[in-house]
Amino acid sequence: MFSFLFLFLILPLEASDRLALLSFKSAISHDPIQQPLASWNDSMDHCQWPGVKCSSSRRRHAGRVTELDLDSYNITGSITPTLANLTFLRRLNLPNNRFHGQIPPEIGKLRRLRYLNLSSNSLVSEIPTSLSQCSQLQVIALGSNKLHGAIPPNLSNCQNLRIITVKDNHLVEEIPPEFGNLPKLAYLDLASNNLTGTIPSSLGNLSSLLALELFGNSISGTIPPSLGRLSSLVFLRLYRNSLVGSIPSSLGNLTSLQMFDLSYNNLTGELPSSLTNLSSLTLLDITTNRISGSIPPSLSQLSALTDLALTANSLTGSIPATFGLFQSLEVLALSRNQLSGDVPKSIYNLSTIEYLGIANNNLVGTLPQDFGMYFPRLKRLLMYFNKLHGQIPASLANATGLSDIELTGNNFTGKIPTRLGTLQDLSWLSLDRNQLKAGKEGGWGFLTSLTNCSKLQVLSLEFNGLGGGLPASVGNLSRSLQWLTMGGNQLSGSIPVEIGNLFGLEILGLDRNDLDGRIPSTVGKLQQLQTLELSFNKLTGQIPGSLGNLSELTYLSLEVNALEGQIPASIGQCQALGTLDLSDNTLSGTIPTEVLSLSSLSKYLDLSKNLLNGPLPPEVGRLKNLREFYVESNELTGDIPGSIGQCQVFEVLHLNYNKFQGVIPQSLSNLRGLQDLNLASNNFSGSIPEFLKDFSLLQNLNLSFNNFEGQVPIGGVFRNLSAVSLQGNHKLCGGDPTLNLSSCASTIHAKRHKSHRLKIILLATIAAASTLLVASFIALRYWMRERRTIPTTDPTKGQHGKVSYYDILKATNGFSTDNLIGVGGFGSVYKGVLEIGEEKVVAVKVLNLQKKGALKSFTAECNALKAIRHRNLVKIITSCSSVDNRGNEFKAIIFQYMENGNLHDWLHREERDQLRLGLLQRFNIAIDIASALEYLHHHGATPVVHCDLKPSNILLDDAFTAHLSDFGLAKLLGTSHESSESSAVGIKGTVGYAAPEYGMANEASTKGDIYSYGILLLEIFTGKRPTDESLKEDSSLHRFVEMALPDQVMDITDPSLLSEVKEVFDGRYFHEWMISILQIGLSCSKEISRERMDIRIAIKELHALRNKLVNQNTRQIRETATLLQEGSAYADHYQ
Repeated sequence: MFSFLFLFLILPLEASDRLALLSFKSAISHDPIQQPLASWNDSMDHCQWPGVKCSSSRRRHAGRVTELDLDSYNITGSITPTLANLTFLRRLNLPNNRFHGQIPPEIGKLRRLRYLNLSSNSLVSEIPTSLSQCSQLQVIALGSNKLHGAIPPNLSNCQNLRIITVKDNHLVEEIPPEFGNLPKLAYLDLASNNLTGTIPSSLGNLSSLLALELFGNSISGTIPPSLGRLSSLVFLRLYRNSLVGSIPSSLGNLTSLQMFDLSYNNLTGELPSSLTNLSSLTLLDITTNRISGSIPPSLSQLSALTDLALTANSLTGSIPATFGLFQSLEVLALSRNQLSGDVPKSIYNLSTIEYLGIANNNLVGTLPQDFGMYFPRLKRLLMYFNKLHGQIPASLANATGLSDIELTGNNFTGKIPTRLGTLQDLSWLSLDRNQLKAGKEGGWGFLTSLTNCSKLQVLSLEFNGLGGGLPASVGNLSRSLQWLTMGGNQLSGSIPVEIGNLFGLEILGLDRNDLDGRIPSTVGKLQQLQTLELSFNKLTGQIPGSLGNLSELTYLSLEVNALEGQIPASIGQCQALGTLDLSDNTLSGTIPTEVLSLSSLSKYLDLSKNLLNGPLPPEVGRLKNLREFYVESNELTGDIPGSIGQCQVFEVLHLNYNKFQGVIPQSLSNLRGLQDLNLASNNFSGSIPEFLKDFSLLQNLNLSFNNFEGQVPIGGVFRNLSAVSLQGNHKLCGGDPTLNLSSCASTIHAKRHKSHRLKIILLATIAAASTLLVASFIALRYWMRERRTIPTTDPTKGQHGKVSYYDILKATNGFSTDNLIGVGGFGSVYKGVLEIGEEKVVAVKVLNLQKKGALKSFTAECNALKAIRHRNLVKIITSCSSVDNRGNEFKAIIFQYMENGNLHDWLHREERDQLRLGLLQRFNIAIDIASALEYLHHHGATPVVHCDLKPSNILLDDAFTAHLSDFGLAKLLGTSHESSESSAVGIKGTVGYAAPEYGMANEASTKGDIYSYGILLLEIFTGKRPTDESLKEDSSLHRFVEMALPDQVMDITDPSLLSEVKEVFDGRYFHEWMISILQIGLSCSKEISRERMDIRIAIKELHALRNKLVNQNTRQIRETATLLQEGSAYADHYQ
């Protein structure tokens, strides 16, 4: 390089230009195959080299290089500073190459330079400030590089600049306000950088500006009204920034404007009427802002408009009928607003339309049967999530260019038109969540016709009324098909083996149907499959080993079927699998180590509710990326392997309802991210580890019904009664006083005095010999008292010993009215203090045997409760079958006492100033009751139907955990000769909560309980009883809620919740959340029993909603939950 510089000093000027070019060539590291610079040598004059142009020989400075143009030569290298020696250079054009390194600051010495284009390279420097010395510059094009730093404000010294484009770089800081002083600037493109700050109002001085491109930055603030002075502006694109405020009405002065794009900002206010002055406008895009108000009908005056996009705002009112006046409109995008009313008939005048998007609004009405004839050029039709009804027009086939039809989430009925199969360009057809029908009587012809659509990629038909067998012609659909979903229908029969012909399939969803038979092994041919969803069917047989061939599979769900046999080890070959759910089947054998070795598992692995046995393999420690692990309700044995401590990402670990034993391993202390740990109903022993109290994220800890003993840790999760369950561990002591466990100190004291008690016993024995008379008298009294007891089979065997009538009489202060809690259909409930080993507050249900059915109710309740145990079922302590002091038969059941009474009294408090249930409490109660029902229906040896689910039968303990009570009408369903969902007839329940079929003397069923639960869920969040007088005579609570959704959801929400919502939750988020929870209630309380949501699905959706609630408002929810739990004590603490 030094030799080049030396020669520059001693050679003639034209020779120095030649050397400068050779120096530039020497920095080229890659010259493509055609080698365009190979001729840059001594064989010809440098003015004849490719890409080089010199001044004319007739000029004074003949032979001087004036242009270097190597556009798209695909050369690699750096730009040398020696180019600065080309002092007569006017044009430097090097775009679309692979130049790297920096822009040499020496270029600023090229005083004659007018055109500089280095775009589409890999330059990484800052923009040299020295460019401001090139006073003749008219064009600076540096786009599509990797430039960083700020844009030099002193570029404004180049007063001849007409074009500045530095788009698609990494430039930062603000737009220089000095750019407003460039009188000739016509094109300013600063798009796709990281610019911040505001748009300088000085840009309004650029009277020659034709294009202002600032999109794709982080510019904030408002749009300066001064931009309305840019009378020559043709392109104004400010999209994908963080602009706020309203659209200035002054922009209506831009009469030359053709493209106006403000999409993806945070603009508010209404659309200014002045926009109708933009007579040259062809594109108006304000997508994804927060614009409100109605759409100005006067927009139809924009006669040149081809694209109108107002998607994802808060626009209200109807679609203006004047829109039918558009002459050239090709795109009308109004989706995701709050528009209502009918689709105006004038819209059908838009014969030029190619894209019609009015989805996700509140539009009503029907589509004319000749719909397709009005839009001969239509390519995309988006009308999903409205309230449209009627039949889908067969005339859609007349719009022969249609490629995308999306009608999801309406109320379309009838059959799917077979003529859709004539649409040769059809690639996307989504008709899910309607009421479309097909079945044995016909309606499946459309599927055969769609086999003609060779470009079809998406077919979504889930949640309709499609019934009967899935035709084998499904296997003849396009080989391009990537997405096939038919879940939530009424499909029956087996899955066609021909499904294996759809080699391009990525998503296959046939869940929530009545499919039976085996999973065809041909599914293993779907090599591109990523999601396989076959859950909630009646599939039988073994899981085919061919599923191991699905190397792209990320999600596999086969839950709630009747699959049997062992889990195929071949599933371990699915190395991309992130979620695996095989729960609720009858799978047996051990857990394959190959499955536990899948390091790709990251979301959840659910093997629960099967018949799996053997130990939990130590390979479980390889699940190092897994967040949720469920193996509850199996027959697993042995200790928890110490390797589980390697699973440090675990958030949920459920090992409950197995036969595990041993102690909780110390390695579990590594799982500090645990939020939910359930070890209930096993044979674990030893002490509860202290490290559990240090798990700061732990929200649910269930250690109930094991053999734990000793001191309960104090602090952490153990301070939260609603988060911890320890019942059924009778050797535990100490802990937080609110746990009401016996003192460990008293136990120690008892051991120390054991020998003393023995001495007393010995002395008592000796004394007995000398007090025979007294002993005889006592024995006589005891015999007279016991003769009153009526021998019966003890329905509470395994609980505490039975108590006598006199024990209960004493416990209730002689059945005092002060102790009376409530009166039910078959008796009264009293609060009492009973000594059962220790003094204990209990609830005593005394049966009124004079009432018909009371004795049967007593037997039903005892039989239902004796074999079941769950944290959300009321705990029966013991019972009493005896005679009273008058010799009459006496029967009572003693339950765990619930401090906070029943749910009905909390929902319908008479005094306005009384403490009421908060949102999170109600939600937790809803999950508690759903969990109880799931246990009763699916996890006992014999399914139990409660038959009388209502708020007064839901009791709340001191932590507001809900417990289902009053099993007086409960029925145990048979398993050998009865349906798994039905039993005895004649069950009445309670008016308003009883399922409609019960009124027709139908059999009791789990579906009846689900109906009651749905009504209960609606009552919890609306505060309205199903028998409320405000409901119209021909209406019901279900219909009342259904009519209000989604627009009037806030009007039907319990008013006592709304003040909490304003303080704690984001209003729009709460609105969406409330719609979701009420929709679950509606799905559970449908009139036709087979259409009701399965309680297991309801629980999953409830948990998903709770997770969203927690994630959205973590800090606020924690504060609110604490306030609700601690009540007035919380308020006193912070006064």
